Amino acid sequence: MSSKKRQGKPPITHCPKCNKERDVVPERISVCEPCKVIVQQEREAQKLEKEKQRKKKLLECKPRDCLLCEKQFKDLNKRTVMCQDCKDIRSKDLIEVIYKNGAGVESRIFTSEKQQDAEAFLATFGNSHIVVDLHGVLGTVEEDVVLPKSDEDVISCCSYVGRYTTTRYDAYQDIFDRVESGQIVWGVLVFNRGNPRKESADAYHEVGSKAWYCKIVNAALFCDDSLDHIRSVESFCGNRSIHITKQRPLLKVLEKYSQKV
Repeated sequence: MSSKKRQGKPPITHCPKCNKERDVVPERISVCEPCKVIVQQEREAQKLEKEKQRKKKLLECKPRDCLLCEKQFKDLNKRTVMCQDCKDIRSKDLIEVIYKNGAGVESRIFTSEKQQDAEAFLATFGNSHIVVDLHGVLGTVEEDVVLPKSDEDVISCCSYVGRYTTTRYDAYQDIFDRVESGQIVWGVLVFNRGNPRKESADAYHEVGSKAWYCKIVNAALFCDDSLDHIRSVESFCGNRSIHITKQRPLLKVLEKYSQKV
């Protein structure tokens, strides 16, 4: 093994863009002052070109009917089901609660300005000892299947969805049917989630998140197929959170939990 000492990188004595020699060697790699202006202009030009291409693609898009107002609109995101006016209205949605009211099933939407009203409304339902995700978790079980639980346990569903997407309306209908069948007592749609590409996603406790909801309903068990939700809920609520997989399906987890002493 060589005993030769590792040499450090030589100082940057020339601008990496124009290759002109500098009077003062910078501590880190950067372009010279004249080139900074050029780089900024190039970035602005790239932004303008990107926006130009976006508008061109938007013009080529096939018009769709807004799910709320039925007005035709265009959007590059194929999952978007709302026109811009309706998106502006729904942009402050915090949580949507789907529940039984007498003989029927109803829903209520609370915006971010109505956070306290939302928390007070959820409190009227009492505790949800078990909270389960929809996609990849409760969605793997038919709506007429009776979920294993002890007599004192209450099960609710909490699903994260995009505010303006088809997923929101598909999830709404799915939860609606499961509340109507009596499989779950109520369900909610939440719209806030940490960025999965950042470490903070594993400790995301913001209002409108799954962790926020689980804290309100005092969940003792949380089941989800996404690890960022699992870790966020566990770190915020201190409860038992279980990662649902094909090898660890929901029904087996609930069966085992229902036998707790």
